[in-house]
Amino acid sequence: MKLLLTLMIVVTGILCLAKENYTLHSEIQYKSHEESLLNCLDIYTPDELESKTGEIPVMIMIHGGAWRTGDKSNKNVTVNKVPYFISNNWIFVSINYRLSPEVKHPAHVEDVAAAIAWVRENISSYGGNADKIFIMGHSAGAHLAALVSTDESYLARYGIGLDAIKGVVLLDGAGYDICASMEKYGTGIIATSMYLNAFGQEEESWYDASPINHVAPGKSIPPFLIVYAGERIKSEEISSDFALKLRLSEVPVRLYHAKDKNHADVNIDLGLVQDDLTIVVADFLNDLLNSSE
Repeated sequence: MKLLLTLMIVVTGILCLAKENYTLHSEIQYKSHEESLLNCLDIYTPDELESKTGEIPVMIMIHGGAWRTGDKSNKNVTVNKVPYFISNNWIFVSINYRLSPEVKHPAHVEDVAAAIAWVRENISSYGGNADKIFIMGHSAGAHLAALVSTDESYLARYGIGLDAIKGVVLLDGAGYDICASMEKYGTGIIATSMYLNAFGQEEESWYDASPINHVAPGKSIPPFLIVYAGERIKSEEISSDFALKLRLSEVPVRLYHAKDKNHADVNIDLGLVQDDLTIVVADFLNDLLNSSE
């Protein structure tokens, strides 16, 4: 199944889709609200599915925000991605998760795993294929997407292996090696406001929260597309290191430098017509879908 560019409307260079072309199923609980009101997700489904038999691929989006802010319905998460995936006959799922400082690692990734498990168990009721689940994350969300796809312990709690995820798209993350980040930033404002806030002060927690430390051969880690933006040297370095670790462990990986985009652009622009990053993501997903047929 290919990401055919259909049902698109271009207005001042922005890909748009009339709302009546999809149905939004909002504020669905994937965990009990007794734990947190943030344990919810939104499901966007095409109104006219090309298939009614549960064959529609599913993209799960994990928002960014330094593990302390952000929301599944923010404009930068949905404005271009929803119409793009809907128009190409995908189901798009956007999730929330608990935020710091109210919680620390591993609460964030535990919620992500719970959301993935819920989608796998229930998405067929919305026309989706539970065997064609992909995940995408931006910034802190990229870290969480990488961690849940490399540390098998989180999905294992639901009886699910890493192979339940068919592909991973990381949009300009920089948290793939928390230990290295802490060495670089020490006790400065970035370390305090971001990393210590989310991961605490124990090196053991930093190590456990670092996806790069969980990459190893033979673990059924899914294929990765790792995107880093413009002049973000930090993101380039850790993205390259993470990609190398994946390659050495024989995990399929593509590394893409979005030279003309900043940290925000790689998130909000995804889905625009004739956008280079959108084309790269589409090619990655098409290849994985075609190889599974």
